[in-house]
Amino acid sequence: MQSGLRNDINSENIFSDIVRLYVGTDTEGIALDIPSVKAPGQTFEYNNANTAILGIIQERATGQSLESYTSASFGNP
Repeated sequence: MQSGLRNDINSENIFSDIVRLYVGTDTEGIALDIPSVKAPGQTFEYNNANTAILGIIQERATGQSLESYTSASFGNP
């Protein structure tokens, strides 16, 4: 949560990052396209793009979807 990425959370704007992440069809493309506006590590700011990017990294590292990986690793409740 210290990535320095833009944190556009205006839910009343259909073009904001947060709305596009939640209702868009290309979460990966949207998350990876969010620009950096601050140097990393300087400010803590909860940003949903960070979580989306972490999921992308996990999927690329394991070769499995987030759902498949977590089900296999932690089991289905």
